[in-house]
Formats: sequence, structure tokens, C-alpha cells
Amino acid sequence: MHSNYNQGLIIGLCGRLGSGKEEVAQIISKYQGTECQVISITETMNMREFLGDSLKKMEEKQMDLDLSSYNTKQLEELEKLLKDTRDQHFHPHSTKQKLECSLTYNPRHQILYPITDKYELELLYQRNYFHLIAVEAPIIKRYENFMKKYQLNIPLDLFCIIDDVISDNISEFMHKAKVQIGNVGDQKDLLISFYKKYQDIFRPIRPNWNQYFMHLANVVKQRSNCMKRAVGVVIVKDNRIVATGYNGTPYGKQNCWEKGCDRCNQNTKQGVDLEKCFCFHAEESAILEIGTKKSKNMVMYTTLFPCLQCTKIILSTKIDKIYYEEDYDKSAAKSELHKYVKVEQIDSSHYVH
Repeated sequence: MHSNYNQGLIIGLCGRLGSGKEEVAQIISKYQGTECQVISITETMNMREFLGDSLKKMEEKQMDLDLSSYNTKQLEELEKLLKDTRDQHFHPHSTKQKLECSLTYNPRHQILYPITDKYELELLYQRNYFHLIAVEAPIIKRYENFMKKYQLNIPLDLFCIIDDVISDNISEFMHKAKVQIGNVGDQKDLLISFYKKYQDIFRPIRPNWNQYFMHLANVVKQRSNCMKRAVGVVIVKDNRIVATGYNGTPYGKQNCWEKGCDRCNQNTKQGVDLEKCFCFHAEESAILEIGTKKSKNMVMYTTLFPCLQCTKIILSTKIDKIYYEEDYDKSAAKSELHKYVKVEQIDSSHYVH
């Protein structure tokens, strides 16, 4: 349960016209009750005025609503007309004021929509308690939603141009969103899509220690030079990192992916000819960094369950506990390791930042 004394999350919704951002905001608000506040950054009235003014100007310039006969020059003129009209009806100053108000302390979750501007995103991403959700829907559904909401009757191709003008650069924002909600069916389907993503939407403001260190172990594994499976390890004492390690060839030898290890480069099957492998394992590398005596009573975070060789080394160091993310398919060490060391598998993927 969200504490009344903690800063609430700021959840931004982005998506193209008619994708269902308002519906998603209302679903989140209804589910969270009084702990949630919905804030519309761009007023619906601005959109209505923009549409009315745009259609009036098209009529004055005798521009047909059916774009099938338009040439390139006419399409460019229409796009310029729509952009000029857009700039008259959407005022960044009022949006900025709403955003800055939302950045003061507030124990309630705040749902901001729609996020459409680069400035908005840059400002919000400065806060650790902000994350972005993309609402996606097929174009026909978006077209139908838009027509119904604004009581319009315009051709699909005109809607697409209006969508591009209003949703300028929105695709870039949507790619940055760590959570996507699909709006492909009816209200029931949208609810199901929301419930599936609930844990990702209402994540803690910051990761717990286990998520934090496992995330860092995954960052460490990016330094692996092994041709086969990359592995990363972080060794911790009193929630402070004392060593890191990744798998690969020893210092001074060619990297594995530079043919530094013949076994790995031949894609030898798992568990076969291990004595011919010239790569350190991540666990070995981390323990070598601090030494076996200093490893006593420490905690190890590894992206892969240790093999038998690493298990023997770990037992010799008297490491107190091991957290791992992925099972090692043929690890004969699992039953032995559980006898002497506290072992726990964790999934850090639910923490979305």
C-alpha cells in the first residue's frame, strides 16, 4: 500500500491521437482511488478549438476534405496551415505551469497526459519518481475514437495528417517508455491490459537492495568478452560493493571474441571440455579481486547460477548468501551449494525505471 507520507509517483501517458490516454488515466485513477490525481496537460477545449479553426480555414481556402486528389504542394500547404493553427491554440506556458506544480511534494500519485513535448519529458525525467507509459492502438481504432470524441466526420487520410501534426515527435517519446499498454479491443480488454502491467506501473520510487545489486550485476556483465554466455557478478558487504567480475580471458591475453579461447570460439556444448576453456568465470574474477579471506560473510549477486567449479571456490570463501537471476541448465552444484550457503533466485525485471 502506498504510504501517505511518501512522495507519490508521477506517471506520464503518451500516445498518438485517439489511442486511449484519457481512458487509461481514468482506469488508473479509479483503481487507485483517492491516492491518485489525474491532470490533463492539454485541455480538450484547445483541441476542439484547433479542429474547428482548422476546418474553417480549409473551407475559406477552398481546400477539399478529401485528400485523394492533392498533389505534393497542396499537401505541404495543408500541413503548414495545420501547424500554424496548432501553434495558435496550444500554449506551452500553461503546460509548463501545470508541470511545475506537479513537481512539488505530493503524497498522491499523479497521472499526467498527454506528454507531447520534448521540454515536458526532459523536465519530468529529472525526477526519479517519474516514469513514462505509452498507450498504443491500431490506426482504425484511433480514428474511430477520435471521430466519436470530437463528433467529427472527416476522411481517414485527413485524420492521419492531423495526427502527425499534433503528435509531432511522439514516436521518439513512445520508444523511451518502459511500459506499453495496448488498446486493441473494448473497455474490458483495456482493463485486462492495465491489470497485466499494474506491477510495472506502480513500481517503488527506487529499487530495493536486491533489485539494485542485480541490476548492477547485469551492467557488469556487459563487459564480458566471452563468445558464449555473458555473466556478471557483484560482491557486497553491508550493502556496499566490494568487488565486481565478469567472464572472459585473463589480463594480457586476447579477448575471447578475438580468438583468445579456442573452446568458446568453437561453440563447444555446455559442460563439455571445460578444462580447455581459457576464460575466467565471473565468480572467479570477482573473488580474485578481493581474495578468499576477505570474502567471508559477504553476499554475491550473479546473473547466472554458479557452475560446479565456481561452487567449490565459493564454498572455500565462506560467502554467506548468493542471489542469482538465471538457472544454469546443467549445474551439478545446485544441491551442494544449498547445503552450505543461503541461495535465492530473484527477478529484477519487474522494477521498471
